[in-house]
Amino acid sequence: MTTDPPPPHAAADPQGPGAGRPRGSGDRRRRRHAGRLYVVPALAVLALVAAACSSHTTTSTPSSAPAAAHHGTSGHRSSGIVGTIATVSASSLVVDVHGTTRTLALTPTTTYREGHQRVAASALAPGERVRVRTTANTTAKVVLLLPATATGTVTALEAQGFTLHTPKGATLTVTTTSSTTYRQGTHTVTAPALQPGDTVRIHGQPGPNTTFTATKVTIAPAAAGSSG
Repeated sequence: MTTDPPPPHAAADPQGPGAGRPRGSGDRRRRRHAGRLYVVPALAVLALVAAACSSHTTTSTPSSAPAAAHHGTSGHRSSGIVGTIATVSASSLVVDVHGTTRTLALTPTTTYREGHQRVAASALAPGERVRVRTTANTTAKVVLLLPATATGTVTALEAQGFTLHTPKGATLTVTTTSSTTYRQGTHTVTAPALQPGDTVRIHGQPGPNTTFTATKVTIAPAAAGSSG
């Protein structure tokens, strides 16, 4: 009786069990892992670039705003030219502004004011303080006469005024008129209220040398506890 030989056993795979199937799967896992290693730093770099761009945009915006605001105010003009009349004629006015002269044209439409009242062009005289509003910075539109002021102590009364000793040591001969007004504190008073020793502020127009014509005299209130 002939017996068949047993079937031969499959040869062992030299690479170990499952060497064929796991090889492709392991490569894919390694590739995915390697991809993650590159993706994460790339995302971090992109995030840093985006943050830098955002920071540049945020910091540059405020800097441009002040520049625009400065540009907007650069065209704003002051309320006028303030100075002392050097010379005046029928067609021009020369004003001394801190040692620099400005020549302004006077026209038939130029108006002249002293306080709240309109005056004639003849009211202008060398030495008077004025504020001039201009057109095109060369033509006088409104000329406002500014009353000068002085402060000091009354040293003597005169028939038509008084003498005033200023804190700088000067003595002014002050002339008053029937239109000169007097105030003491918040009250309107009359000329007899003024006495030697009073501290006053005078408003008006300075004259030649040390003379002064007062349009308003303000007497400082008496100190508390003083015996009138």
